[in-house]
Amino acid sequence: MTPQQAIAALDRGIWTAGQSIALRRYTGTSAESRVYLEVEARAVVTGFAPAELVDGIKQGDRTLIMSPTEMTRGKWCWPPRIGDKAVIGGRETNVEAVTLREIGDVLVRIEMRVRG
Repeated sequence: MTPQQAIAALDRGIWTAGQSIALRRYTGTSAESRVYLEVEARAVVTGFAPAELVDGIKQGDRTLIMSPTEMTRGKWCWPPRIGDKAVIGGRETNVEAVTLREIGDVLVRIEMRVRG
């Protein structure tokens, strides 16, 4: 499977099973100067089964799966990182972990664990 085929398959799956979210990155060092950059996107959002609550995963944590297509479409031109926020159903959550999946040197999938 080529990177382009993997991305196209993921895009179809996210369109079918995903939901609208927003990614948010705050800038500034004080409460007065804090602003944020935000982009709307789609992601597949899933929770964890009780047996999966190991290695720092807590009840209420969720996994977000996104396509790099969503990132470029929304003009979010850098990968998500720990400390960013994901707004799911109007509720802001904290990005706790990010995994970037690649085929060769091409980013084909973004996985995040969020809490909040």
